[in-house]
Amino acid sequence: MTQIAETISENQTTIINSRVKKRNGDVVSFDESRIKNAIMKSFVSVQGTEAVKSTSVNLIIDQVVDQTLTSLRKEGLNFSLPIDIETIQNKVEYSLMRSAPEEVARSYIVYRHKRNTDRLKIEDSSTIELITNDKGKELISISSIVEDLKPLTYNLNIDLVKLASSIKSNLYNGANIEDYYKARIMCARSEIEKEPDYSFLCARLLNKDLREMA
Repeated sequence: MTQIAETISENQTTIINSRVKKRNGDVVSFDESRIKNAIMKSFVSVQGTEAVKSTSVNLIIDQVVDQTLTSLRKEGLNFSLPIDIETIQNKVEYSLMRSAPEEVARSYIVYRHKRNTDRLKIEDSSTIELITNDKGKELISISSIVEDLKPLTYNLNIDLVKLASSIKSNLYNGANIEDYYKARIMCARSEIEKEPDYSFLCARLLNKDLREMA
């Protein structure tokens, strides 16, 4: 057995029986074919339907999937617990940027962002009115919180939609803008035990708040 085959076998053995937690909270069995199908859609969007039968494209997809599984295994996740779908998609994104053509990786990222944006519009379009420091008013929603946090989550494994929903649920109409800042930190801290990257987000949030207060 070759080293590559051994790696694939080890990854499959580790993850094959894992479960995945979807965004709506449902837990389903891990299905590698879903990852392959999503990547193939990105290839087809760039190269056309001929990509489906391309040997080189299918080899790249196999490589990206194996890198994704390897990255998940090295993450130190507890595979007896469901893997968050965002964690898997983040790993796929990183692997695509490493091994696939740039335009294919970009297609995957753009499509994923669009799906998240569309999902936000469906899930919660309601707003909360905050009182700003100059006694003005500012409306926030899950989508606006996501846009506020997005620049601070570069290269971090953060579920922005979940975090934004948690932050919004801790606010109320008439709350101060400072309450919003505190809710961001509190909700991010509550996720550190499950995902260490949230500690880096907390640090970035604190730095941002200090700069804005200076």
